[in-house]
Amino acid sequence: MQVKDALGISNKTVEGRERTSGPSKSSDRAAKTTSSGTPSSGGDRVEISRRSREAAQAREVLASTPPVRSEKVAELKSQIENNTYEVKPDKVAHKMIVDFLNELV
Repeated sequence: MQVKDALGISNKTVEGRERTSGPSKSSDRAAKTTSSGTPSSGGDRVEISRRSREAAQAREVLASTPPVRSEKVAELKSQIENNTYEVKPDKVAHKMIVDFLNELV
């Protein structure tokens, strides 16, 4: 199936567009510049999607995050091996609530 069939466009419509002569819209935009050589209003514009902005922000946070804290990891491993590691349920619950509320904001 061709796109023109799905959109209900006839061959005459497509052929008519291909045969039109004259400047294209992109060349019209290129011609619309001020005397300083900058595009006039109504020129092309670029917008970055919300997802791209979030990805850029995540990269910044990741870049500013320190590498693995080897001392802390070694300390926790030692506590686990010695059966002295203690989970504090109140502290875990508090952290979970704070993280959840931060996600809402």
